[in-house]
Amino acid sequence: MQENLISNKLLEEFYNLPTGNVCDASNKLGYPTKVMDAGIRPIDENFKIAAPVFTLRCPGGNNLIIHEAIVRAPQGSVLVIDTQGYMRAGHIGGIISMACQERGIKGIVIDGTCRDWEEIIKLKFPVFTRGANPNSNRKEKAGELNVPVFCGGVEVLPGDILIGDISGIVVIPEKNAEAILKKAKEIFNYELDVVNKLRQGKTTMEIYGFEPIHS
Repeated sequence: MQENLISNKLLEEFYNLPTGNVCDASNKLGYPTKVMDAGIRPIDENFKIAAPVFTLRCPGGNNLIIHEAIVRAPQGSVLVIDTQGYMRAGHIGGIISMACQERGIKGIVIDGTCRDWEEIIKLKFPVFTRGANPNSNRKEKAGELNVPVFCGGVEVLPGDILIGDISGIVVIPEKNAEAILKKAKEIFNYELDVVNKLRQGKTTMEIYGFEPIHS
């Protein structure tokens, strides 16, 4: 099985940061910030992910390409599936989720729907989706692998890094990852200091040095 070249340490550090800190870091550094729309959510609030992307374009209601992607995706990657928002079939379920786990795939983000939520939650396999649909799929030869896709309203490229949690999903280019991580850690530590000052009785107006709107 092919291994990803991005270091596990870098991915682990992203995993331990809130997505808000990653967004703030990207914005402060002047990089385009790609945040998927709020319609794509983790099926369990505890699901988190930070992994390189393997993309696929999947025709709505036809999931054969997903089975092939599980074989071809590098170990440690997250599948990002573009179904063009098709909501009338459960493109993935418990069996596909288990198959991904067995191949070392870290999670799935799908611009569409999935089924077998209870099974997936029991597996503790991170799935982010637009909703649930128990309907089955065709198995026809169609779709594309490892190509630019649109998911959650943003373009996602093969090899991008995806960070997701209950607050949302952020996608960043690999070339910007180290700079964004460094800045995000600075922001995280700064916010810890803000929390300590709040506990000491200071207000956010004082801490941030905001000028009052009303005198």
